[in-house]
Amino acid sequence: MAKDITPPPPGVYESYTHANPSRVVRYAHLRRFEVVRRIVDETRPRSFVDWGAADGFLIDAIFRSRNGASIPEYVAAYEPIAEWAAKLRSKYDNARPATYVFSDIAGLAHDLESRGIKIECLASLEVMEHLPLPERREFYDFC
Repeated sequence: MAKDITPPPPGVYESYTHANPSRVVRYAHLRRFEVVRRIVDETRPRSFVDWGAADGFLIDAIFRSRNGASIPEYVAAYEPIAEWAAKLRSKYDNARPATYVFSDIAGLAHDLESRGIKIECLASLEVMEHLPLPERREFYDFC
């Protein structure tokens, strides 16, 4: 179920992460995204899930891959904050390959099962430390 959490105003999340005014902080965040993008390029998974997708920056990085052949056939964003999930749905409405956005774990699990897809690559960058134990357990059970 989507969380009814008030997300920060537009631009604030980005200013804490990949658009941080501090070069050191920005580098650390961008480097994490680059490592995942490189893993996807090298392993060429058929499916990819961004767990805690926020503004979709990681998925965008994968779509900008230097090796277009490495873009997964199935891309999903799991974002439990309802407002952010709605923005992601709008953003990826006509994306190719299709990008499926979920705000609840059950919906993601059902979609994967109904399509007969097993997750080959799942990224969860800077998410777990923000989750209370019951939600971390949901993630562990999902995996």
